Amino acid sequence: MCQGEYGTFLPVDTPDPLEHAHHLKTQLKSYGDSKCYCMAIATLEDARSLKSLADRLKALEVDISKIHLDGALTFLKGASLLEDCIIQGERPRDTNNVFHHYRDAARLFRSLFDLAMSIV
Repeated sequence: MCQGEYGTFLPVDTPDPLEHAHHLKTQLKSYGDSKCYCMAIATLEDARSLKSLADRLKALEVDISKIHLDGALTFLKGASLLEDCIIQGERPRDTNNVFHHYRDAARLFRSLFDLAMSIV
């Protein structure tokens, strides 16, 4: 079972979560069911949920700087884990996905910077 630093990202109540996650099952086959890839995916799922939480709270005018920072750092961690999988040769054609996640982290850092500059 793929399990991230913050817990599972698949349904816990199913007997075999990989059996019910068809979209992940094909990816895991191509990656050889590697732990490195599972950690990267779980971390990126955490980052996406932090980003969506920040987007929802932005409408309520709540201070979201800590959530943006956590999300950006989590995107960086997930992208570096995914890059490590590529370096190990598990998925050499997946380089564009890594750049996409680094770009998401940069956008969150930029919005955090803009927020800090608007306060000053």
